[in-house]
Amino acid sequence: MMEISVQILSDPAVLVTGQTKPVSVRSLGRVVIFLVFLRGASISREEMARLLWPGEPDEVVANRLRVSLNRVKNLIGRALESDRLSVRLSGISSSVDVWEEEKRLRVALDEVDLDYQLEVLMASADAIGSKDWREFADLDTEGTLARWDEVCRQSLRRITATAVKNSDWNSIDFAWNLMRSRRDFDREICERFLDAHDALRSLDEGFRLLRQAASDLDVDLEGELFKSLGGYWKKLKEVGQGDRGFQVTHSQLLGGALLSALSSSAPMLVDLVVKPEIQFYMQSSPSEYLQILEVVQGHLEIGSISWVAIEVARVSAYSSLYDSKKVIEISQSLFSFELTDNQAANAWMIYSFSLFHHRRWDEALAAVRSGQVVAQRIESNERYEMLRTTEAAFLWHLGQVAEAKHIYNQFLEKSANESSFLYGTNRAITQLNYGVVELIFGDIREARSYVDAAYAARKNFNFERTMPNLLSFMGVVYGRCGEVNRGVDFAIEGLKLTYWRGSSREAHLNMEWACGLLVLGGFRAEAWNVMGWINLWRIRTLHSRSVSELRYYDSLGLHEFQGGELQIREDEEYRVVMGFLIKLLRRVQENCAGQEAIL
Repeated sequence: MMEISVQILSDPAVLVTGQTKPVSVRSLGRVVIFLVFLRGASISREEMARLLWPGEPDEVVANRLRVSLNRVKNLIGRALESDRLSVRLSGISSSVDVWEEEKRLRVALDEVDLDYQLEVLMASADAIGSKDWREFADLDTEGTLARWDEVCRQSLRRITATAVKNSDWNSIDFAWNLMRSRRDFDREICERFLDAHDALRSLDEGFRLLRQAASDLDVDLEGELFKSLGGYWKKLKEVGQGDRGFQVTHSQLLGGALLSALSSSAPMLVDLVVKPEIQFYMQSSPSEYLQILEVVQGHLEIGSISWVAIEVARVSAYSSLYDSKKVIEISQSLFSFELTDNQAANAWMIYSFSLFHHRRWDEALAAVRSGQVVAQRIESNERYEMLRTTEAAFLWHLGQVAEAKHIYNQFLEKSANESSFLYGTNRAITQLNYGVVELIFGDIREARSYVDAAYAARKNFNFERTMPNLLSFMGVVYGRCGEVNRGVDFAIEGLKLTYWRGSSREAHLNMEWACGLLVLGGFRAEAWNVMGWINLWRIRTLHSRSVSELRYYDSLGLHEFQGGELQIREDEEYRVVMGFLIKLLRRVQENCAGQEAIL
């Protein structure tokens, strides 16, 4: 079978079966590439001539097209269908290297294992950094190269985002050079480049290189993009003013000195390592934080004030690791010691969440109400309101919707004019939870308004812990509001973030939200299989479905499959099932796009 093979990422060439040498991409090859990009669609001769030779007189381009099509006819025969009005390729296999590379990169971008993802993206560096394809951009009537350009940008952004997370400054430099190689100047990659230089204490040098790159790429230094990057650079400088002159080695020396005399320095270190701002900062590295706490605690007298302070911080660290079993174990022991009221209020809240995760409803409600009593005693309004909205979440999970809404309405009214960090984050989480209540028990449009308000709050507050659940939930809300394509994008991003959180509870919930999109896309049997596998996992981890979660499951209408045999093994690896789910979600998008094209 005759085939046309187009190569434009490096050493551009057009190969046709039976031809001993490539077709020149400077002449006839451009016409062939143009037709291949159409993917079998027809185009009028007039439009084709105008696009191939813009600015030329009509009679000149008409004659050029006639001659070119005759030459293409001699090359591929009846595969070229042309008449007086239109032209198309038919009955011939065509491939373009960009198509295959784009598919490979999109699969990699959906990968939940970020280490493997980074490996695949780095292996495609030559294709990502290519600029040879740009000379064919004017032939791209179907959008092939526009999509390629965007997926390359997404790949570079993902490389830099992962590199920042891993403090891998060499990979950021690598991505930066790839960006320049492909004659691009992307805001996010430039910001990560500045982040890397900030971490390496060479921020001014980084900005100098940024300015030089902008000049080389003809970026307007007075334009909005470069001015925005200048503002980002200034912001980093301002943040770093407080520790100007200190370098990483200084921190290492100081830390080493303290640790070498830990037996005597441990009591002094306690006040430092349990500070709320330190705990907040260490949430992104809870395992390392836990190691620090336990090493310091090992030099303290059991039951002492300092030892108890470390123990409360350990509860928080295990909560960040989603180890509910360990939180319950430590908390039950901790309450036998004398706690300050602030420590007690914090410990009761975290303890109640862990009991809730294990579906110990009565104990969870008793724990959260004990925390409320303590918060009221010390007149900590912010802590009290957090404990109240936590109780509301337990209530609607139990089906007590009116009581939960009453608490939420009171809090939303009270917090409307509050600007503190705790009020702000609690308000956004309350809006998210209210959205869940409306989706399951109320009105989908109300759910949409609440979830949009919660999502908007991410610009003002650190939403790292809540974002996976928020995005996953937004997926099914947007899907049920008719925006399936956008909903799938939200859901997939939520699932990828979920994978690295290590929380079985969060994984159950977010994968189940995504199954709602599978149902909307017609993959009902697949949704039932994934839901069944999740439920077996729930049982193993003591996270049985609550009243609200059972109601959501019922809303999917999958009972026709009840009693059937699951097609996913109970012991199948989590990564494999999530990867399967993401692939199905992409198929939902493809199906929706196909239906929109028909309409």
